[in-house]
Amino acid sequence: RPDLVLNDPSSIEALLNRPKIKIAEAITGGIAMGKQGFLLAGARLVQGALKSQFFTQLGREIHQMIELGKIPQDYARHQYGFESLVEIMQFIDEQSLTADRFLAIKAMFFATNAIDTEEGEKILNYQLFRLSMNLSSSQLLILKISYDLYQQKHWPDPTANSSAQGWVKLIAEKSGHGVLTLVSKDEKALMDFGFISERLHPDKSGIDVRSARLTDLGLKF
Repeated sequence: RPDLVLNDPSSIEALLNRPKIKIAEAITGGIAMGKQGFLLAGARLVQGALKSQFFTQLGREIHQMIELGKIPQDYARHQYGFESLVEIMQFIDEQSLTADRFLAIKAMFFATNAIDTEEGEKILNYQLFRLSMNLSSSQLLILKISYDLYQQKHWPDPTANSSAQGWVKLIAEKSGHGVLTLVSKDEKALMDFGFISERLHPDKSGIDVRSARLTDLGLKF
């Protein structure tokens, strides 16, 4: 019964360290299928290896956090502990993950299960954890850039730099790719999630630059 294993913290590390792929079988099967099959097998091997690495890293860090007293030893029996553990394991297994996405989701997982967390904060952290699983690498980067701007008080005057297009251009430059269309696509998703404020005016040409456009939810995240 998976619930018995997952609710037993002593079993977590062993469970997460199980190999997720059989390399020899994948290679043999790929060769048998010819060139295209071998390429597909290679892609599965790479993704499988990454998944295995993420599982192993998660298990190791859970053990470390328990040892450091950051999360309780029986965290899986606490509020949202079991739910968040199942969800992060399913996410690693089902999604094509990058290191930065894994880092953000893992941080939210540990925040959800942090020791001596008040009930209200735990509820918030769990909701942020679930939201984090919907964010792409580029959307996470926009939030990081926005938070850096907020800390630097880049827009101390609420009336300054209030052009939506100016915001898109600035984020594109700081993202390093300079592609405004990519930022505009991610901007819509971040507005829908409630992390950044909506555009202003009938023509949607303005923005509220207070808090570098981060909402209260965006700042908490």
